[in-house]
Amino acid sequence: MDLTAPAVGPALKAGGAQDRGDLRLTRGGVIAGRVTDSRGDPVTEATVFARQVTYPEPGRRTISSLQTRSALTNDLGEYRVYGLRPGVYYVSANMPTAERSNLNAVPIGQLAATAMGLAMTHFPSTTIEAEAQPVAVTAGEQSLGIDIQMKSIPLARISGRVIDSAGRPGADMVVMIASFQSGRGTSVRTDHQGAFTANDIAPGENMVNVVTVRVMEVIGASGTARFEPDEKSEFFSRQVNVTGDITGFVAQTTAGFDVRGRVLIDGGRPSDESGVKLSIAARPPVNEGPVFVPFVPAEVLADGSFVLRNVADRRFISISGLPSRMQLAGITVNGRDVTDDPVDVTGPLAGVEVRLTTRTTTVTGTVKDREGNAVPAGVIVFSEDRRLWMNESTRFVKSASHTVAGGFTFSRLPPGRYFVAGVDQLEEGQWASPENLERLSRLATLFTLGEGETKTLALTVIRP
Repeated sequence: MDLTAPAVGPALKAGGAQDRGDLRLTRGGVIAGRVTDSRGDPVTEATVFARQVTYPEPGRRTISSLQTRSALTNDLGEYRVYGLRPGVYYVSANMPTAERSNLNAVPIGQLAATAMGLAMTHFPSTTIEAEAQPVAVTAGEQSLGIDIQMKSIPLARISGRVIDSAGRPGADMVVMIASFQSGRGTSVRTDHQGAFTANDIAPGENMVNVVTVRVMEVIGASGTARFEPDEKSEFFSRQVNVTGDITGFVAQTTAGFDVRGRVLIDGGRPSDESGVKLSIAARPPVNEGPVFVPFVPAEVLADGSFVLRNVADRRFISISGLPSRMQLAGITVNGRDVTDDPVDVTGPLAGVEVRLTTRTTTVTGTVKDREGNAVPAGVIVFSEDRRLWMNESTRFVKSASHTVAGGFTFSRLPPGRYFVAGVDQLEEGQWASPENLERLSRLATLFTLGEGETKTLALTVIRP
């Protein structure tokens, strides 16, 4: 039974009864194998993850906790992950990390020798996620012999200092460093001179974040990496490629900068439209790792102006609060189109223009089977331009449910050329994957949508 499929069926009258038949449950699949080290000896108490790459929304690739299962290896290095939904999985082995959040600065000069550690290793034996081999799982079947030989890697050390925007020592700041790939991370607190040393850093791409202790407490209480700043809330975020020990690292924090702009509706001002309450935000890219940044949207004033505070580094400019009669036409910074691209904010920024239009687009239609009967279905519309399938704006890839009575509707798509496909069901976490969109593009209907246009389509459901 697919719980993501549209729910349909005849109405049940009060006091009535209906036999809907038997409910059949699908048996989960199994992945099993053995984990060894570089010498071939068994690795005990390693955690083995069977993970599905999912797309919770268009343009966002992640490992879903709902579709990840794990198991510990026994004294022979053997593991067995069971209860897996049918699909394609990536299998990885990882050792529990000894690092813990250490909020006491490590004195310079009291450094341990470079440590070695077992890196997170992907089947069959690679530390590079892109080189991992997928494992197909079918319902009720076992995929055996998925053996992993873990790699030993030198763990690095990063030492340096934190200074604030005025060049003064960043005393009592929290430095957090986390690996993009394994999630392995550590945090340390700077001393009174702003110095810090972080040990046991995994090689590869890491995200370095620096925040105040107060902000760290707010983050811990809220469970989010976004916070509301105050006058002391300076911060630092940067990707760092770690290939060995790094010394003399300097993290200069900032309170961010003002980003100023205006909103135009059909070339006029928001005050031309009564009852419209709009807000502008500058959000970090979701696919570039955890970033600890201030996040306070700005209200659009009656004259169309707005000011975003405390903005720094790469940010997407977005607008919310649009009524159904409006859609985004474009966003520019001093004439450069940034509608679907991040902006690098390295200083005060003016000249942001957010253009809205009341010439909205609409796509409606029906889905029928080969016999011409209207059927419940999922509908996916996606741009012909494959570069836009993983765009974080999500404007170019959308889904909807089709009902026998009401059909389907997509509103406010940007003008352009699109594929549209009706499918039996929208597979949760997979319908927006580039692989699924590529497969559907060969069977989908192609259409062109103009500015302010309403398009009505008749689709035939695509079935396996």
